[in-house]
Amino acid sequence: FHCEEALLRSFDYRHLDEHALAHAAVLRRALQLKREVDAGRASLHALVDFVANDVVARHLLLADREWFAYVG
Repeated sequence: FHCEEALLRSFDYRHLDEHALAHAAVLRRALQLKREVDAGRASLHALVDFVANDVVARHLLLADREWFAYVG
């Protein structure tokens, strides 16, 4: 996310602050899920589901599409 935000900053992406907040939320959830998996309160399946659905399907394929025109 750090590199992506630096790239967006270099293109003066007008929604960078919102996008950075979305990144922070994804990271918080990932860390929370990792702690839960490590403690045995969540399954590895839950973590994989989060990565596939929240990170890839929702963030990469939806949120990131909004800035493609800025760098294309």
